[in-house]
Amino acid sequence: MSAARISLDGSWDFKYLGYGAKPAESRTILVPSPWQAQFADLRMRGGVAVYRREVEIPEEWLEERVFLHFGAVFHVTHVFVNGAFVGSHVGGFLPFHFDITDRIVNGKAEIKVKVESPTDDPFEFPTTPFAEMPFGKQSWYGPLSGIWQSVYLERRIADHVTTVRVRSSQASGEISAQVRFESPLTDAADVTITVVDAEENAVAQSCAKLAAGVENALLYSFVPAPRCWSPDTPYLYRLQVSMRRKDVVVDQIETTFGFRSVETRD
Repeated sequence: MSAARISLDGSWDFKYLGYGAKPAESRTILVPSPWQAQFADLRMRGGVAVYRREVEIPEEWLEERVFLHFGAVFHVTHVFVNGAFVGSHVGGFLPFHFDITDRIVNGKAEIKVKVESPTDDPFEFPTTPFAEMPFGKQSWYGPLSGIWQSVYLERRIADHVTTVRVRSSQASGEISAQVRFESPLTDAADVTITVVDAEENAVAQSCAKLAAGVENALLYSFVPAPRCWSPDTPYLYRLQVSMRRKDVVVDQIETTFGFRSVETRD
């Protein structure tokens, strides 16, 4: 198993292309942070901007897949690597990622991120004005535009675990883990979930043998005498998910969860 990350937080080249901007003007911006927080002339402005950064990819990374992750970008994102379009994402508050392996050239990647932050100016956004975007209370807090959460590259296998959703029962100690994969399994695999308490003791474990083509799996386990989470004692367990092929760990991921019940009474 050879998971690794390269942080892309830090300095990026930045060009603001909003209405009335000087197209040739290039400046440096720090990621993550809204552009309103860094440039006085853009303090209250949405619009369109392009971020650019070059990165060298370690040679050994190309033995697997390389994924480009964004924590959040407001609001419409178009990503290009070495001039080739990779993908788009709409929505400014959730993480997303793209597989950029096939766009890497000679171990190098020039990453360009075009960000559209709609305004109510009909000249800039005639079909997607800000006022027609589905927002809740977050729209009360002033303008927010650009790459405002962390960015990183990650080396993983093609069919790695992407998400794990844990459900727990305080009364019984039972847990279930819904495991989803980036793509259908390319080959058979053994997937194991292990529950680790706050004292680093493995308190539960179960394993499932999955066939090629599986897209998700539901695993169950049991924690004896679980300690409950509360605001005064926020006790958390860690759930580790590992994938093995031929007794070799090829992927793993970890999340936290707690035991708590909530009810309403008359």
